[in-house]
Amino acid sequence: MDASAGVRVSDHAFGLLDDGDLPIETADYSNGLIIVMSAGALLYTGIDTGTVHVTLTLAGPPGDIDASWEDVVEASVHAPRGRLRLDSPDNGPVPAVPLLSAEGPGWYRVLACVRGRDRHFDAVHDDPREAYHLWVWPAPPAPATLIRTTDRCGAALRATPAPQQGTGQRTGQRTGDRLDDAIRKATGRPPKG
Repeated sequence: MDASAGVRVSDHAFGLLDDGDLPIETADYSNGLIIVMSAGALLYTGIDTGTVHVTLTLAGPPGDIDASWEDVVEASVHAPRGRLRLDSPDNGPVPAVPLLSAEGPGWYRVLACVRGRDRHFDAVHDDPREAYHLWVWPAPPAPATLIRTTDRCGAALRATPAPQQGTGQRTGQRTGDRLDDAIRKATGRPPKG
């Protein structure tokens, strides 16, 4: 099943959130695209604020990945509540897109393909050419796989070491400020003043 939607981005991200949970203190930015957390994940965007185009396929990955995708990353995402949805930090779940965790609570694999992140990096922009295609399917957890990494947007995050395994608190709190601070720290950009 395929679905697509324009998704509102803020603080360089939109989410695949499990029942709206945002345990940002557990975020692993090291693959430069899929910010995996203890529950759900965020997708790191080039624009700071605006709208991007997202297509979702609720099935395993395609046989061939089109060469027009600039970055391609595959990672495991945990949905302990089984309510994984495409989510906008400002607007909440995207109603035009079905539940992504059709098999209920557990682990899912996400293949994310992106193009256009460098076009308006760190700007406020509604650019339909910043596009994402996400494949989501149930699968046991496995390490992230970087298939293609060509854009500059994710380079600084890929240079960030993965966090040490720990217990990390789950606050379930949605806060753009914490997300922005974490991304700015990971990319070495100064805090917003």
